Amino acid sequence: MNKDSDILSLIEGLVKNLKDVKKILSEKTLLDWMQEYDALKKMPIDELFQTVKLVMNYEEKNTRFYTFKESIEWFKKNFPKKAGYNASVYMEKYKNFYKLHHFFIDSNKDPKLGEMPYLVVVTIKIDDELINVFGSKDLIILQ
Repeated sequence: MNKDSDILSLIEGLVKNLKDVKKILSEKTLLDWMQEYDALKKMPIDELFQTVKLVMNYEEKNTRFYTFKESIEWFKKNFPKKAGYNASVYMEKYKNFYKLHHFFIDSNKDPKLGEMPYLVVVTIKIDDELINVFGSKDLIILQ
């Protein structure tokens, strides 16, 4: 298996154990969690990662082409009703693809991962508008 398929498999497996991990993380003290650690170690890593993905409101989209318009549409659909948040996109450039992380930040510019939706788009190509919005930066904040 290659690294990408290993990661995808890892993510998919985590979903299966969401309830167990949520219970361990939300209802236990640190000492209790450490005692449960052996149980977590026995859980296949792919299942654990899939669970963490769900707990973090994580979504992943794989596509050949991605546009700025699609990014804006996702933010409009998922934007919090409470005031004080901005939309952010972090772009990772690789040799043959891009990874675009969509998330929300609060007024202190702290990412709200896990509390609000988080999208990662893996794409081969992005449109010119998205290229222009990023310019030479790897992080943009949309207000």
